Amino acid sequence: QETDGPWMVHRSNDMSEWSRRAVKSGGVLTWPLMKPQLLPTAALTHPNMFTFFHTPKHNYDFHQMSDASTVLVYNLPTVHKELMKPWVGCALTHNCISPIGAQDTGCRYDKKPLFRYSGCHHYDESAFNVALGVMFDQDTRPYLAPTNPFTIASKTHPISDDLPEEDSRDLSSREILSKDVPTSHEDQILRQPDGIPLTRQVG
Repeated sequence: QETDGPWMVHRSNDMSEWSRRAVKSGGVLTWPLMKPQLLPTAALTHPNMFTFFHTPKHNYDFHQMSDASTVLVYNLPTVHKELMKPWVGCALTHNCISPIGAQDTGCRYDKKPLFRYSGCHHYDESAFNVALGVMFDQDTRPYLAPTNPFTIASKTHPISDDLPEEDSRDLSSREILSKDVPTSHEDQILRQPDGIPLTRQVG
């Protein structure tokens, strides 16, 4: 068994400021997409997706793309109705989430002006950002944090069938966060059974 995909890790456990901002915005806080960096939603979204949301593409020419893998949301009726429902609705509609001609290869991020469609569609992430734009009238200031503080940890290790259950869980969830310290004292992150991450020193 193997857990695919990176983990988004932040060394601080203080989320009070993030929570305050999310509540103030109406229940949502996002961080900017870093790769490709600082491109508008229009550049990373197939033009036909906007039709599903009944909004013109040019509304997103200067709309900063958020990273859909790091999101803080509150369980509020407005979030259900204005963000989650249209986002999921698009994801369940093939012509919305994957319009004819959409692809994620052959990207041209150097097109001028930058809001021209790059030829690369971000699928669920694009739908998330279009829904956010509709929810906030294309104004990212209430919900978009200025920088992304998260670190992408390495891919998790496979679980060995020869290890006891407890040791297997420990091995599968170990993530190396820093390469700038001696190998015998690398910071590692473990995910406990209840889902709460912790760090420890290993020697």
